[in-house]
Amino acid sequence: MDLSQQLLSPDSLKTFGGLSFAVACVANTVKAVFSITAPWVAFAAAELLCLGTAIAQSLSPLDIGIAALNGCVIFSCAAGMNAVGTVSARKIGRPGEGPPGIAGEANRQAPFFAPWFAK
Repeated sequence: MDLSQQLLSPDSLKTFGGLSFAVACVANTVKAVFSITAPWVAFAAAELLCLGTAIAQSLSPLDIGIAALNGCVIFSCAAGMNAVGTVSARKIGRPGEGPPGIAGEANRQAPFFAPWFAK
């Protein structure tokens, strides 16, 4: 597949939005596959991506510290993306259903977007 046709590419992972999208996708995929809804999954993914990149480039300790802070920023953005996706999924409902809430929340399958934080 041509790299210009891919949703995520090495170039897009160098951007704030690309990293945030990747973290949100990893965390929601882990939730869907393994039923782990803890926010630490997204935090670990963000830190691994940011710190891994800094360590691979053999940067200074200061740069590695900044990469750790960038991991926190990426996690926060991914959490916001997930919150927006969660609200959107609740408003839209599932294909083939009537308006949200008719079948009742207990009868719905867990959507791809679900809250990461306990209420």
